[in-house]
Amino acid sequence: MVQIKTKQFILRHVKQSDAQALFEIERDKDYIKNMMHSLETLEEVKEDIKNNIKQYKLKKPSSEKFIIEINKQVAGYISINNLNKLYFEHKAVISYALHPNFRGKGFLHKAVRSEEHTSELQSH
Repeated sequence: MVQIKTKQFILRHVKQSDAQALFEIERDKDYIKNMMHSLETLEEVKEDIKNNIKQYKLKKPSSEKFIIEINKQVAGYISINNLNKLYFEHKAVISYALHPNFRGKGFLHKAVRSEEHTSELQSH
């Protein structure tokens, strides 16, 4: 399992115990306003996590979701999608969101930069 530790946060794969915090992000009014799609129930979030966990076990996953953890709290996530598609092996779509309690503090920018650097290392 991939885990990136910095002085300010940990980036790690999503797990079922993250469901409630991710649900709070999904239902936040600013998140809903800015995203094309949001999950509407806690059960949908749990199902999404289950699907993410299945992807981790694949040799060539189509997506990966990383939790941004700060002081043992879920601060947000980074999701890398459209991985390993035929003819587009070296391209991906990144989506991300922060829990309202962690916005405006610069964590997301640093987390995305950490993930980009790690993705480059893993692809070589």
